[in-house]
Amino acid sequence: MDKDKKQLEDNDKEQMNKIRRKNNRETLGILILYFTILIAPFVVGFLLLKNNVSRQQEVKEVIYEDDYASIYQEDIKIVFGPDCKVGAKEDKIVYGESCSCGYHQDTLIYDEWKITYKDQYGQTYVQTMNNMDSFEEQQLKWLTSQMEEHYMANQLKDYFDPKTYEGYQPVDAFGGNYVYVWFGNPIGSYSTDEEKKEMDQALEKEAEYHKELMKKLSSSENMIHLCELDYSKVYSTYPLRVIVHLGEHKEDVTSEQARDYREVHEKKLDGVVESIVDEAGGVCNLEFRISVLYGDQAEKHNSDTYEFTYYKSIIGGAEVDFGEYEKSYEQLLYYWYNENIW
Repeated sequence: MDKDKKQLEDNDKEQMNKIRRKNNRETLGILILYFTILIAPFVVGFLLLKNNVSRQQEVKEVIYEDDYASIYQEDIKIVFGPDCKVGAKEDKIVYGESCSCGYHQDTLIYDEWKITYKDQYGQTYVQTMNNMDSFEEQQLKWLTSQMEEHYMANQLKDYFDPKTYEGYQPVDAFGGNYVYVWFGNPIGSYSTDEEKKEMDQALEKEAEYHKELMKKLSSSENMIHLCELDYSKVYSTYPLRVIVHLGEHKEDVTSEQARDYREVHEKKLDGVVESIVDEAGGVCNLEFRISVLYGDQAEKHNSDTYEFTYYKSIIGGAEVDFGEYEKSYEQLLYYWYNENIW
């Protein structure tokens, strides 16, 4: 009897030990799971951070060594004229950067040359040639740069410093005066599905045109002769438009004189626009805007301030009357490119 009792007690103890061991294992599993859930985000974050840090440090050096001054020696004379002067090679470096936001830029080590030349009117220009971009691509950059400077030095000389070609800034409200020649696709945004379709088509048209143009400009007979640029043909040859934004301040003009000054400015500006269009052979794409402020400084915001705004939009040499259209200037220009350029 005592023996059976003892056996039962031993069995109970063994059963209790099994239960304890099972509970211990379950508790340990729960603790492991708990700490895994708790620590996992930190581990993952650490690994991501480590990956980002290493990625940020992978800024490579891209070195351009081609001697464009020698390689394109003859082509340079074709584009800029036989009397052009090519300056000494200048070493340039643009330091790269990489960050966890996804931005990445390798360090660029390249060369530049300043090229000085004159056009058929005797005006002097200085263009910069680098050995990163193709010689064909740079011809377009030089073309738009020369056109901008040509307009500022001639038709718009009253609004720009003839030595620096920096625009006069009579009032802060106007910002800087500028002339910008835009090459290529004019459509940069959309509001409707129809406009998005047009923008996509414009991008495709530009890509096709640009590809063929690069082939064309690679041959000496088709290069852009900047030294004798024919302004009467540029707009009928390339997808170009010029954007002019000016500001002027007449502080000594009273309210009684403002109307007369507006008439004077309208005639003057009509003459400027006509001069640009005539030089372009009657075919020009132009957006011209000027704001003229009369009276006290604009920032004083008093009743002695009067403003006059002049705006003209030209496509293919003809003024656009937006009262007849629901389309934007960029869309109408795109249609003109389709018919005449692309």
